[in-house]
Amino acid sequence: MADYSLNIPRAVLNDQGLAEQAGWITVYGAHPLTREYCRASMEYLPLGIGLPEHGYQDAPTLPGNDAAILRAENGNIWEIQPDFRGKTAYVTATRQAHLITEPGELPPSFTLLPPATDYDIWTGKRWKTDTHAEKAAVIASAEKEKTHLTEQADRHIATLARAVKLGIATPEEKTLLTQWETYSVLLRRVETANAASVIWPAVPGTVAN
Repeated sequence: MADYSLNIPRAVLNDQGLAEQAGWITVYGAHPLTREYCRASMEYLPLGIGLPEHGYQDAPTLPGNDAAILRAENGNIWEIQPDFRGKTAYVTATRQAHLITEPGELPPSFTLLPPATDYDIWTGKRWKTDTHAEKAAVIASAEKEKTHLTEQADRHIATLARAVKLGIATPEEKTLLTQWETYSVLLRRVETANAASVIWPAVPGTVAN
């Protein structure tokens, strides 16, 4: 008489992790480099054979949102770690942005809170704008613009003045020379200490807004 069975043979592991009874077993795999849980699979273990590398017999607990499953470094248990992949973190010392590509806790030097300006400093809990640094940068930018505009005006004045000196300037050039000289004087009078409200004089040949 035939010995029929509908049961699937199940592998039984001994204390050394080797099959003392051949059969099928559910294996929960981890990525060899990141240790992140990959998948569950059914594996057939012949007698005396153990689990495949990076495979484990214990099932992980499924996490909630923004969490990942990783095998502990010692390989003994599954761990639930924060998962910020795809989000941007900021270095608190430099405000430099980094895209997160690996699961795990954020380093202490990172935050998910974005700085509001280029002059924000990290207080330990939040960003705070360094208004003194911001004002100094605005003033420096205004001074740089003033220098650029002044040099531009001086070049125009020098060219037009040379034509007047040589007696070959047209009436339009004489008028333009006066306009550029007036513009240059007004430009040098601009105070950049209140750079946020600076009103630049209109450039000759243009219409003021």
